[in-house]
Amino acid sequence: MENVLVSTNQKAAILIPSAQINHALLATKVNVVAVKIQTSSYPITIISAYSSPAQDVSTTLQEIQEIITSLPEEKIIIGADLNGHNTLWGYRSNDNRGNEVLDFILANNLYILNKSDAPTTFQRNNSIGWPDLTLCSQSIIDSSINWEVLDDISLSDHRYIQTP
Repeated sequence: MENVLVSTNQKAAILIPSAQINHALLATKVNVVAVKIQTSSYPITIISAYSSPAQDVSTTLQEIQEIITSLPEEKIIIGADLNGHNTLWGYRSNDNRGNEVLDFILANNLYILNKSDAPTTFQRNNSIGWPDLTLCSQSIIDSSINWEVLDDISLSDHRYIQTP
């Protein structure tokens, strides 16, 4: 039986696909939800976040910051639709929002798993982009994480991202 954990605005979610996955809800915020799962090797914190392009991204970044600050030395993966443009994750140019996201990434010693030459993660009508970021803490960057945008139909205007 699966379990879905969501942010209070119901825009960010984490799906626990099996009751056999040991997990604990760490935080539910307006734009963010965080859960800790036990892998076969170590515990890992997974954070899902969403920031509407119509809202200030700093609110969502602050919510993420509050969680990661409370978890020093933790292994963390963040999946976030922050709607920021930056050449480091595929866009042709940077915008202020993308620069703010990059400053956050650098200030927290996070690593961008996205590949700058990857297919778009978002497509709706004539609009395409790479708003979806996958970030991780330094403590798991050596874990041979692969990052891939899948071609599978997702029932959304965003494509699945796989990090096997």
